[in-house]
Amino acid sequence: MTVPILPGCVTYGKTLDDAIRMAQEAVELYIETLTEKGEEIPDQDGLFEYTLTILAHA
Repeated sequence: MTVPILPGCVTYGKTLDDAIRMAQEAVELYIETLTEKGEEIPDQDGLFEYTLTILAHA
């Protein structure tokens, strides 16, 4: 799983539920680290995200 608004914030899980839990933890730690370093926390202003699903036919 990736978090587009947080560059380099990537995590994995054996199941979708695991991946979601891991992503939540990763985001919390990422923001905590930014805060500790006095860096700006990104927001979603100007963020555009699009998901494209392509079906492959055999």
